[in-house]
Formats: sequence, structure tokens, C-alpha cells
Amino acid sequence: MKQIASLLLAAALLAGCRTSQPPRFIAGSGDLVIENVTVVPMDREGELPRHAVVVRGDRIVAVEPMGSVQVSRDAIRIDGAGKWLMPGLADMHVHAWRETELTMFVAAGVTTVRNMFGAEQHLGWRDAIAQGKLLGPTIVTAGPIVDGDPVTWPSSIALSDPAGAARVVEDHIASGYDFIKVYNGLKRDVYQALAAEAAKRGIPVAGHVPWSVGLGDTMATGQRSIEHLDGWIDAVDRPGLPHDWSSYWEEIGRQLGRIDLARIPPLVEKSRETQTWHCPTLVVMNRMAGLNDLAALHKNVRWLELVPPATRKSWEPQNDFRFDKLSADDYVTMCSYTDFNARIVRMLAAGGAPILAGTDQGNPFVVAGVSLLDEIELLVAAGLTRRQALEAATTNPARFLGKTGGFGVIAPGARADLILLSSDPLIGPVPLPDGVVLRGRWLPGHELRTRLTAIAESYTHPRQRNVPAPVIEGLESAPGHEAHYEIEESGSVSGEERLVAGRVGGQRVIAANQHFDDPVATRHSYRLDAASSTMVIERSYGKLEVALRVDGERLIGSGSSFRGKPIAFSMPFPKGAFLTADGVGGLIALTEQIKALPVGGRTTVVGFEPSYSRTPNVLEATFAIERKPDAGGKRTYAISKRVGSRESSGELVLDADGWPLLQSFGPPIDTVIRRLAEPPARIP
Repeated sequence: MKQIASLLLAAALLAGCRTSQPPRFIAGSGDLVIENVTVVPMDREGELPRHAVVVRGDRIVAVEPMGSVQVSRDAIRIDGAGKWLMPGLADMHVHAWRETELTMFVAAGVTTVRNMFGAEQHLGWRDAIAQGKLLGPTIVTAGPIVDGDPVTWPSSIALSDPAGAARVVEDHIASGYDFIKVYNGLKRDVYQALAAEAAKRGIPVAGHVPWSVGLGDTMATGQRSIEHLDGWIDAVDRPGLPHDWSSYWEEIGRQLGRIDLARIPPLVEKSRETQTWHCPTLVVMNRMAGLNDLAALHKNVRWLELVPPATRKSWEPQNDFRFDKLSADDYVTMCSYTDFNARIVRMLAAGGAPILAGTDQGNPFVVAGVSLLDEIELLVAAGLTRRQALEAATTNPARFLGKTGGFGVIAPGARADLILLSSDPLIGPVPLPDGVVLRGRWLPGHELRTRLTAIAESYTHPRQRNVPAPVIEGLESAPGHEAHYEIEESGSVSGEERLVAGRVGGQRVIAANQHFDDPVATRHSYRLDAASSTMVIERSYGKLEVALRVDGERLIGSGSSFRGKPIAFSMPFPKGAFLTADGVGGLIALTEQIKALPVGGRTTVVGFEPSYSRTPNVLEATFAIERKPDAGGKRTYAISKRVGSRESSGELVLDADGWPLLQSFGPPIDTVIRRLAEPPARIP
């Protein structure tokens, strides 16, 4: 009995020694500790149950079993019992233009994005987010798209001569962009010159496969990533056959009928050998193939209430030049094409080729944030394991960006981007997070939901924009016109304008202040007379100023960009053209050109206005005008406005004194500018 008692005493003493061992880690004051959680670390297989993750500043400092961490009273403690913690997600193909989208990304657990069409706006966002001045994901951004001439998308860079490649690369580097995005229209020699110069200067190239180059040669050139599985359908088509691209989807249908499956494995192997990453963006093709059933999209796509009504309207196929002429057969072909893409993804994964998760957010019904959760499910449906699909949105983006272990994992030293989930992401779909750690900042689920509710309500509740009345210095007398206008898009008020018109030095001067809600809350102002036009745009990340003046047959431009970069240019100013502005003042300038037009008369005039759409520029607009019969003392004009290949039309209504009362125009967005009764216009 004494021997048994001695053994029991020894066992008790040993147990006491074990419980008295010092903790492996002490979480101090201000540390964030997520306790009792199942960790999905992603830098290794499996899960870590009943663990604690400690965050200090913006870094993870410990991942330990619960019994190995001592937590101070002043630490921030989050109970993770019954939940899973995984790294924040990365959407590696987005087109974000609204600040509200930054919030939406975070609320869906997207803590890193790769922006694929950049402007100064994104550089400003990137810096403000990094400095903690703006809530949003970590941003990696391209510059403007580099395309052939003519470009597919406005504000792209048209590059048609290899000699211009060095300048494009230098401009990207000097501006601070992270990589160069290429597009389909680049000529072969131009693309090769651009890729060689970018490699020499150490800036990556990503994007589409130029038609003149083809998939295999694009991979051989060293392009870091290929988007949307671009180039694959051409690469696996039987060679030497003629193509008829007069109807794009009809030709795709013919290609789908003659795919040579034997051509796929060598290309998969080439992708693996060259480490050319593929970002399939399956969700965007899925959405586009469903545009013939808008009711189903509205039922199934989450968070549409967080998208501005005007944007939702522009997503309808009749308002998009890519889809407005599609037939029922075209949609059948699009569905078959989604199946083809899924097959390529399955074979890429099976062959060990590197894959990134991305959405092409910004395209119709590809909503910021939540669409990445849909993309992950489509990758799984295409044949990836759940772990592979999660890697495409976590560890793979870090590898792609040369930051392995720096984010996308739960491990000491990694950036503290984490999402707390109510279900196991290795077993089923990734749910919307119960909370997000964003660069070390804890954002509980209820706070994220409150932010989303505020976005939705901003489209249904009146806003207080507090637009001040402008002041014109040196007016000869009282203003000839003072008015307050409301801007409505797709049935929802989206901005306001206050305007004053008077005479200075014998000529009419117009000044206006504007507030636009979308794509970001923005203050605009402009000043316009017969010989000059200035525009100022103020946003959270800086101020843009552009001034135009007429000098004989030249239009001289000057100013500074949002980041203080000088703007200077000169362009022809045709005889008979006039200066205008993006606002009611532009309508007043237009009425000067048509005031002598009789009822039933028609005319065409050309106006130039300073503008900002991704980059500062000058729009040359051609107005075709017909005066309709007067009614109730009001003058009415039918107006068509063409800028490049894009045209909108509508109606302009003037009061008895010739001041604008209302203008309507569209598509793609049905817009109405309406004069408000209060405060009243003062008409001489």
C-alpha cells in the first residue's frame, strides 16, 4: 500500500509540474487575441483546434494551443469557440471605382485586391489605406490598360510603335503603379518591346493575350499572369482554319465544335514550367451567360442592394455595347463556353499549373466582395479541391506577388489579415465572416453589417449634400441667373449642382459647384466663359485641376493631377467650336450656339469640355439638335450627343428667358437634370 501511495504522490507532483510550466507566449496590453478557435493556417495541411492567435500591431506574433498562451487583462479578447479562423481572401482581378466597394470587399473577407485598370484614384486609395486613413483591402494596382490603336476601353494607353514602349514603362514606374496590364490589340513587335523593357526595368506584366502573339508565345515571353483564360480557345482550335469574327459568339461556337483536346496538356505543362499564372474569373462569364434571365440574376446574386441603381441599370444587356445585340443562340454558346473554361481550369489544376482566384468585379452582376465567395465555389465545381480553391485566394496570391508567408497564412510574422467564420471552409462554402481582422484591426460582424446597411440606405434615403453656391469675383451687377439643380440617374437622385451666371468684363461667366455621390463622394466645381474653362475635382485622396483656354486655332490645357503631377497639352480647336462643361453651365453654353434656331430647325455643333474619366482629358462632343414646338412658354430641343463611338440622346427644356429647366439623356444610364423650385432661380 505504501508503494502505491508513493506512486500516486509522484504522479500528482508530476502533474503539478506540468501545470506550473510557464506559458510559451504572453499576450500583452493592446494585443488582439482570438481564443478557443479552430485555425485553418493554410501554410500546412489540416486544422489546429483550440488554438489562440495573437496579433500585435499589423502582424501575427503567435499561433499556439490555448494552454500555451497567457493573456494580460488589457489585451483585446475575441471568443472563437465553435468558429474557424482562416487568412483573409485575395481577389486577384477587380475593377473598383467606388469607395463603397472597398467596404464591401472587407465585409466579405477580402483583405487584398489586385486592381486591373488603374488611375491616380487607386494610387491615392492604396496610400490612404496603407496609412490607416481609409478602410479597405490592401491594393496592388496596374496602371491604365496598354492596348493597340484604337483602344477597346476609353482612357487606355494606345501603343502602336515599339519605340514608345520604354516611355510607357517609365511612366508606370514613375507614377508608382505595381504592374503593367496588356490588352488584346497590341501588335506582336510592340508587345515584345514592351515585355522586354518591363523585364529590364523590373516591373511585371499581366493581362490578356494579344491576338497577334497567341497563348504559347505569351507564356514564353514571361507575362506573369493571364486573365479570363484568354487565348485558350484559339490555342486549342485546329490550326489553319479561317475565322469570321463579324459575329463574335457565332465564331466562338464554331471553335467550340472543333477543339483539339490533344493540344491542351502541352500548354498546361508550359504554364507550369514558365510559372505563368492563370486567373480564370469564372464568375464573370457565369454572370454574362445569364444576362438573358435578369430575374434569375436579381434573385440569386447577393448584395445587389449595395450597388447604385444607375449601375444596376447599366448592367442590363440592352445598355452594354458588348451584349445589346446578342441572340438566344449566343447565350447558348456562352453557356457552352463556361463549360469549356471549367474544363481548362480542371486540367490546369491537375497539371500543377498555378491558379489565382479573381472575379473581374465591376462587370455586370459581379458584385464587390461577395463574388469572390462565388468564384471559389465555381473553382470547386470545376474540379479543384476545397483546399486548392482556398489556396487560389490565400497562399497563391502571396506567392504570385513574391510575398510567400507575408500574407495569406496564419503564422507568426504574417500580415494580420484574418476572417472569423461560422463554418469550416475546408468542408463547405466560405460563409460571410462573423468578423474580420484587417491589418491588425478587429472589425466585428455587427459593425460590418452596419456599414453595409448604410451603403444600401444611401440609395433610398435623401442625402444632405450641402452644396454651396459659387461666387464669381468682379460681377458687373447682380447675377443674371442663380439656380439649384438635382441630378437623377435611373430614378435615384445621385447629385446636385448650384450655379451662378453673370457678366464680368462684358462677357458672360458661369460658375458652378457640384456634388456627386458615385463613384465616390466628390466635389466638383467649374468656371466657364467663351474663351476659357476650368474644372476642379476634390476627392479624399487629392485635388485635380484642369484649365482650358482658346488660343486662335489651338486649345491649350494646363493644371495638376490628384497627386500633383503637372498637366500640359495643346490640341486643335476647330473654327466654329465652343467651350462647354460637364454640367448645367455646359447647357447654357450650348444654348448660345442654338438661340437663333427656329422651330423645326436643325443644326450640328462641336463642343470641347475638360473631363475626368480615370484620367484627365478633353472630350470633343458633337451635338445634333432639333428645335421642337414651344409649349407653355418653354423651348424644347431634341439633342443627340456623340463622344467618340458613344452616343446618348434626350431632351433639353428652357424657360421663357432661355435658362435650363430640365435635361434628360441616355442610354446607358437614364439621367435627368432638373431645376429645383427652392431656392428660386432669379431671372432678370
